[in-house]
Amino acid sequence: MKISNKWLIIGGIFLLLFIITYEFLKHHHEPDITIHEEPGFTIIGKYYEGGHRSSKLRALFREMDSLVGAHYREGISAAVFYNDPRKDDKDGPLKAFVGVIPNDTTKPPPPGWEKRLVPPTHVLRARIEHTVFQVPLRVYKLLEDYADENQYELGEFSIERYEGDSVLILEIAVSE
Repeated sequence: MKISNKWLIIGGIFLLLFIITYEFLKHHHEPDITIHEEPGFTIIGKYYEGGHRSSKLRALFREMDSLVGAHYREGISAAVFYNDPRKDDKDGPLKAFVGVIPNDTTKPPPPGWEKRLVPPTHVLRARIEHTVFQVPLRVYKLLEDYADENQYELGEFSIERYEGDSVLILEIAVSE
């Protein structure tokens, strides 16, 4: 089957337009990056240790979303990572605590969930309107670049907060 040159040119033009649009939208939503003193908080959730792209981890995030809907309507979905979530499984298992930051910390956790206190810490914070173009791994890279430019040393500890459907706050512990 022979494809005419006309269709190849039209396909190339559409591909070029897609790439230009993607790059524009990706850079149009750059995060606000600041140094912040995280005061500490209570999180209700479950500990996870395993593969970085595991179906068990995805299921835990879905379970966290249902916890927000059923038990903590005013809560914020969050994940606390005790090691770098950008690394591969060959670097060791991902260690995380996935859950909800509740408004009412006196309410006991549902069965099977536990309550943990995250201590105060100095963090580099990125706040962004979450779009398909701003996945957390890209925001981690932006924070890493910012830290390099401003002589901050990043730690392994990080926090991801999902405020509603559109705001992502990503924090990585730093030392100056």
